Amino acid sequence: MRARPLGLLIPALLLFALSISTAEEPAAAMKETVICAVTEEDATKKMAVSPDHRHCAFIRKVDKGEMVIVDGKEGKVFNKVLRPFYSPDSTKVAYAGFDGKSWTIVENGKVGPKYDKIDEVIFLYTPDSKNLIYVATKGGKQFVVSGGKDQKPYKEIQGIRLSTDGKHIAVHASDSVSQGIQGPGQDQDFWSIDGDDLTDYTDPMGFAMSPNGKRYALIGRPANGEDGFGSFIIVDGEKREKLGSFMVSSLSDYFVFSPDSKRLAYVVESDDKDKVILDGKSGSSYKGVEGMTFSPCNKHFAFFSGTKETGAFHLDGKTWKTTFASGNFETPPTVFCGDKAAIRVKTDEGECVVENDVAGDPYKWVSLPIYNSKKEVCYLASADGKLMFIAAGKTVCEVEGGTDPLLAMLRHTQILSLVGTAEQPAFLFSREKESWIAVGEETYGPFGSFDGVKSAMLPRLKIEKLGMDLKDIDRPADFPEMPNAAEMDDANAHYTSFAFANGTLSLIAEKDGNLVLIEVKVK
Repeated sequence: MRARPLGLLIPALLLFALSISTAEEPAAAMKETVICAVTEEDATKKMAVSPDHRHCAFIRKVDKGEMVIVDGKEGKVFNKVLRPFYSPDSTKVAYAGFDGKSWTIVENGKVGPKYDKIDEVIFLYTPDSKNLIYVATKGGKQFVVSGGKDQKPYKEIQGIRLSTDGKHIAVHASDSVSQGIQGPGQDQDFWSIDGDDLTDYTDPMGFAMSPNGKRYALIGRPANGEDGFGSFIIVDGEKREKLGSFMVSSLSDYFVFSPDSKRLAYVVESDDKDKVILDGKSGSSYKGVEGMTFSPCNKHFAFFSGTKETGAFHLDGKTWKTTFASGNFETPPTVFCGDKAAIRVKTDEGECVVENDVAGDPYKWVSLPIYNSKKEVCYLASADGKLMFIAAGKTVCEVEGGTDPLLAMLRHTQILSLVGTAEQPAFLFSREKESWIAVGEETYGPFGSFDGVKSAMLPRLKIEKLGMDLKDIDRPADFPEMPNAAEMDDANAHYTSFAFANGTLSLIAEKDGNLVLIEVKVK
């Protein structure tokens, strides 16, 4: 059967951070190395690409079941396998396989211990790549497996969190407790940090663990039934606001810790407005609060407020005068550089980047901003069939082409990278419905096309923040807030992400029915 281009390649390839380097001299011609052929039957929706973008693994169906193909090499045949997953340092790839009787983990070809079941969602490596973490079931109990060691068992595990260094694990569990609001021996939902069960509060919501793993915050009810059936904000075991006259905001992220774990912000609802609680002090109330964040230096705190019609940005207690339409898929992140802050917003005139409350020129579409070594704000802008690289408000270079609607859907995913002494831009773009790469004004491609766009990335991005995998999710029928949404079904370019290391730009793309390693040597 003749292989055809695979649009389904997108979900596994879009989620890795971009890191490209360029030089002032023109880049050399690209080199292509065929990894293996792929067909329409290959399960490339569940493909994994290593963070260095030099290795790939996907599922292939065979007569007796399924196998994982790693860099073109066939693995062990199982009745069923789950999507493979790479370690952050790209040296390990792991997946779960079912032989008809039991499940096991295969890591770099080595088969691990057997379990009754392995969770297909909670499956990740620690940031240092040393430990593979997953949830397994054996003998009616679920437990986390970390570094090959079974941890404390529970009746059910609903989710996990990791500290930034990966040394601390928080588990959302359910099990019988000695005393609780339902009586002794009854099941209760609770969180556990490094095996210490936080059973004083039940029905926990909005759990957050600090980056260093030593602090936590949640919303819960006292398990002993005191104070009636009300819930409280709980910070490090201490009861804060009682939720009654104060109700929980509808935010998905209730609590936000600063990078150094010393500061905490959260929101409660009061009189139909959101009240910001920062460092234990009650602040002003707003109509809708989202996107709370601390700067990397821990000094600055920012958030957005507003409705679908209009919104505002707040930094360190001051409201910027620039207002904008806030009806996007997600609140855009705030980009910091020392005491500078920049955001991308949608206004009546178009999209623009706002830095320290000064709005740049409006365009049809702009990317998330980043800062260069000169502390200049940089971004991509689309207008009149061209993509322009803007630095400090000036157009540095441009290419003929545009952003595919699928790429534009990832409004809050960084697609621009600046690396190397010249700090030229490197980014993906579409030209005549095919994928291309630009390094400065040098362009490389095309890299295939496909028929139709079938997957939505935003649900995946939310879960990736938790370090989790997830099942494939079909996209909504339409994207009313997206540029060129009406052209969605006609947009055939597919995008990969790429990396830069040792003077070489690398990516894996589908081309002419093959998976191909693309390398561009940058002088």
